[in-house]
Parts: sequence; structure tokens; C-alpha cells
Amino acid sequence: MPYPEKPKHVFEADGDAFSERFSFVIDEGFTKDVEVTRNGRGITVDIEVTDRAVIDTTRETFEADGPVRISVTDSGLYMTTSCALLAGRVRLRRTRFF
Repeated sequence: MPYPEKPKHVFEADGDAFSERFSFVIDEGFTKDVEVTRNGRGITVDIEVTDRAVIDTTRETFEADGPVRISVTDSGLYMTTSCALLAGRVRLRRTRFF
């Protein structure tokens, strides 16, 4: 899947414990912090968007049984995950933007 923006940094997080925080300045007074945590198959993404005095937080959780590819851009990050379904006969691959 091509990304609308050119990634500044691309890396993979395997099944080991992983935690990293990414900060983005979208516009003056508008920022976004994304914290990605992985422990085995479980992945948690905490997103905090600040627009001057208003702060909005969101938490998303999902599973992945393979490596997670993270592509960091100027305005956020793309996370590509995959998970086996139907006793391994089907593999679901998803790319999410945070």
C-alpha cells in the first residue's frame, strides 16, 4: 500500500516487548502524541491530540501474530499488522494511520 506521504523512518517491531512514543506538530497549537506498546500478540495504541486548550485521548487495542511495520511521517504513523484467521488458512493484513 503506498503512503500519501514519504516516510521519514521505517522499522519493524517483532513479538518482543516494545514501547515507543511519537510526537507530531500538525499546526500551530495542534499536536498529536502516539504511544505504541506491544507485548506478545497484544498491541495498544494511545493517541493524545491537543488543540490549544482541548485534549482528546483515544486508546485502540488489537492483535498481531507477526512483525509490526511502523512508518513514521510528518503528520503521524502508519502501522501495518497481520494476523492468521481460520486456523491459519487466511492471513489478514491491515494498515492503520494514527
